[in-house]
Amino acid sequence: MTASLTRTYQYTGPIFAGYDFSTPVLGYIDRQSGYSVVNLRTGVTHNGWEVALFVQNATDARPKISALNFITPDIAVYTIRPRTVGINVKETF
Repeated sequence: MTASLTRTYQYTGPIFAGYDFSTPVLGYIDRQSGYSVVNLRTGVTHNGWEVALFVQNATDARPKISALNFITPDIAVYTIRPRTVGINVKETF
C-alpha cells in the first residue's frame, strides 16, 4: 500500500480584466489584482487500485479573469471554477 499527498500553488499576477466596447474609444473596464489558487490531493494505492480525494481551488478564490461590456451597460464577468471537491477511483490493469 502506498499513500500520497500532492499540493500545488499557482499565482497569477495583476491583469486588465476586460474591455468596454460600448463607447467609440476602447477602454479597460477593470484591473484585477493578482490571485492565488491552491489544489490538494491525497490518496492510497493498493493492488492496482487507487482511491484519491481532491480539492481544487481550496481557498475558493473568485478572481475576475474577464469582463466585457458591449452595447448595454450590463457587464458579463467570468471567473475561475469555485472550490471543487471529489473522489477519484482508478484501477490499473
